[in-house]
Amino acid sequence: MLTLGLVGKNISHSKSKMVYEKLLAHKIDYHLFYYQVAVEIPTLPELFKIVSGLSITSPYKRHFLPQVSAILDVPIPITDSINCIKCEKGKFFGTNTDYLAIRQIVPTLLKKYSPSKIVILGSGAMAHIVKEILSTMPAIPFEVFSRKISNNFYTYDYAQHATNNFKILIINACSRDYIFANPVNEHCIFWDLNYRHADHQKKLSKNVGFYIDGTEMLELQGSYALKFWQMC
Repeated sequence: MLTLGLVGKNISHSKSKMVYEKLLAHKIDYHLFYYQVAVEIPTLPELFKIVSGLSITSPYKRHFLPQVSAILDVPIPITDSINCIKCEKGKFFGTNTDYLAIRQIVPTLLKKYSPSKIVILGSGAMAHIVKEILSTMPAIPFEVFSRKISNNFYTYDYAQHATNNFKILIINACSRDYIFANPVNEHCIFWDLNYRHADHQKKLSKNVGFYIDGTEMLELQGSYALKFWQMC
C-alpha cells in the first residue's frame, strides 16, 4: 500500500489523506507527524524509511531546505520554502505545490470577478507566494495587511471602500486560528486559502458577494504533489 506523510504542528484537521485517496481512487497509508518544536523533527532519511512521499505544512516549510539537493518547478523567489519532498536515488528534492496551485487559480479569479483592488491578509510564506504571482500579472493594485506589522489589519472597513464599480478581492493567507471580522459587503470577494474554515464559511458566505474556500486549492496541491512524486 502506498505510504505518504505530512509534517506539521497542529494538523489534526488535515484532509490530505481523503484528497489523495479521492485522486488515486484507492486507499493509502497516511502518517501525520506532529512536532511542537523543530528540534523534534527527524531527518529526511529517517522519515523516508516510513513514507515514499512527504508533505510539509506550517510552521516547518523552511525546515528541510538544508537537506534537499534542489528545489524544482518553481521560480527563484519561491525557493525560500517547500511543502513537498521526494527521494530519488538517495537524494532529496523539494517543490512548492502552494505556488503551483495558486498560480493556476489566480488568473481564473481575476477573469471571473474583475476586482479593482486585492488585499492579501498575512505576511508568511503563502502571502509571499500570492505577492510574487500577482507581481507577474496585469497591474491590479494590491496591499498586504499583516498582524505582525503596524497597520489597519483589524480595523479596515472593506464595506466602506467596495462598491459596484470597485470590487475588492480579499485573499486570506493567515493560519486557521485567525477569524476575519472586518466589515464587508456584497462587492467583496473573499478567497480563503484555508479549507473548510467553519467560522468563515458561516459568516462570510452570507455577507460577501462570493466566498471561496480552499478546497479547490487543496485538491490542486494534491494533484501536483502526486505528479511530483510520480504516483499518477
